[in-house]
Amino acid sequence: MLCSFGHVASTRDLLRQGLTMSGVRQITSSPDVIRLNQRTFACDHLTTLERRAAAARARLDCVSVLRENKIWVGDDRHHHLCIHPGARTPDVDRKTTVVHWRPTSGRDRLRVTVVQALEQAMACLPPDDVVAALESALYLKRITRNEFDRLIRDAPRRLRSVLAEAEPGAQSGPETHVRLRLRRAGYRVQPQVFIPGVGHVDNLIEDVLALETDGRAYHAETFEEDRRRDLGTEWIGIRTLRIPANYVFTEWEWVSETVARMVRDGLANK
Repeated sequence: MLCSFGHVASTRDLLRQGLTMSGVRQITSSPDVIRLNQRTFACDHLTTLERRAAAARARLDCVSVLRENKIWVGDDRHHHLCIHPGARTPDVDRKTTVVHWRPTSGRDRLRVTVVQALEQAMACLPPDDVVAALESALYLKRITRNEFDRLIRDAPRRLRSVLAEAEPGAQSGPETHVRLRLRRAGYRVQPQVFIPGVGHVDNLIEDVLALETDGRAYHAETFEEDRRRDLGTEWIGIRTLRIPANYVFTEWEWVSETVARMVRDGLANK
């Protein structure tokens, strides 16, 4: 019954469902039910993060929900909780937890929706990470194209200019950051361009350089295929620069100088 109720409930919640105190005691004494605090109970299969949220009478929000869905959130590692205005202040570690006081709707008692999480993330993440999160959510099919467009249209005014640069196509946060940075540097950059005989490249710069940002977990398994693709682009006259994804954030000066030289050489030989 607790699972059907949303995996978490207070004694009052259960009584409101028509149970007697005897019925409440029968449910809450089950070995599959844990006590989160004096009056709140939950299914024992909840994750640690879900238990923390439920114990605080809150729901997972913002970055926490996006991270669960493998959506790009940059380097924010805080736990984000949503609490309805007027509720009592939760007992949480403020060094690791961010509390958002806002009303939300939805049937899930443990977390807000992905769309609601993205709306809140616009106030928490740096602007370029907001763009990356939106594009990541669309690529992973966590939101629809209509929701993507609406989130951009209804975004806070201070984000309008940067969100105008958001577009479908990018498959990872580093890809998005590369595109945004290089376009602002004056380059023409196209994301996820299909090249016959090669496939899609992460970002095509000035039609002469394919910049690939490799995540360690995925590309370690595709080493040979990646080199075949690099050979294909070189064969048709497009140079390839393949970098670890973290270099976008840790070695950008080196990357950008290399891009400048390769693009300059590519245009000269075109």
